[in-house]
Amino acid sequence: SSQGGPTSHTAILSRTLGMPALVAAGGQLLDIEDGVTAIIDGSSGRLYINPSALDLDAARTHIAEQQAIREREAAQRALPAETTDGHHIDIGANVNLPDQVAMALTQGAEGVGLMRTEFLFLESGRTPSEDEQHATYLAMAQALDGRPLIVRALDIGGDKQVAHLELPHEENPFLGVRGARLLLRRPDLLAPQLRALYRAAKDGARLSIMFPMI
Repeated sequence: SSQGGPTSHTAILSRTLGMPALVAAGGQLLDIEDGVTAIIDGSSGRLYINPSALDLDAARTHIAEQQAIREREAAQRALPAETTDGHHIDIGANVNLPDQVAMALTQGAEGVGLMRTEFLFLESGRTPSEDEQHATYLAMAQALDGRPLIVRALDIGGDKQVAHLELPHEENPFLGVRGARLLLRRPDLLAPQLRALYRAAKDGARLSIMFPMI
């Protein structure tokens, strides 16, 4: 895409599905004619237009190698995660939405180790209500079917700005009011989220709350 960013819905879905993608590639992307052969290198963030036959062969070889690696990993995903001295390690997935849980479990996750809640605020263009948040958290828990769920409280600021929240401009937002520091200053954001999480837990969700670092 010519615009967007790493937290956009397109980028998140692409990562979830394992599809190579580029975001924020600039307006020149729109000048490329339909039907042009191209190679997308999602790892390096590069787009190759009209690649040579040699480049295409190299890309196909790389794709085949990556597929072989995924198949080897898939054959082991149901094995218990244990260290060589017998200690079990819980494997939790990083997700944003309930519909990502099924794929995470298929890939071998034993629960959700991090649910990023800023997605709820970024995608809708407004602050979700307590009831809307509760419904999302409960749906996530139901998709996990009793498996553990760790929800991170809203983590914005720095590289994650939310326009409709009208956060104050800072010269260096990475060292400014963000994460837990912002939540303590904005009870209008923190209180509804905590109430929604409490209600989800009361309704049977096996959840824990993580707070973003300052």
